[in-house]
Amino acid sequence: MKSLENFRDNGYKVLSDYQVVRRKDVISGCDSIGALLVFENGEKFIGSTICSVEDCDKFGLLSGPTCLQVAAYMMGCIRFAMKHKNCGLNNSETIPHKELFKYSEKYMGKSILRKFNFC
Repeated sequence: MKSLENFRDNGYKVLSDYQVVRRKDVISGCDSIGALLVFENGEKFIGSTICSVEDCDKFGLLSGPTCLQVAAYMMGCIRFAMKHKNCGLNNSETIPHKELFKYSEKYMGKSILRKFNFC
């Protein structure tokens, strides 16, 4: 909401050369979702999924990697909610990750979990 207010306050207008990019216009590319995990002992790990245009092509989708990753995650959340109807309100931090990934991992692209040795 703050970003939207900022756009409005500054008279944001859609650029005159604004172009909608359609999936069929994209030859290659990827999207990644990840997190840097920092533990009390100082160890750092990176956990990520990397979904490519080629991953979307495997499923015959017209959408791109970002849409596929979001839809896969939402599918996992919905399936969890349907299976556990009496669990009350949940969010991404309260849904057991193994169960979430059981439903969505095959759509998320390549999964990575490794020690992070940068900085």
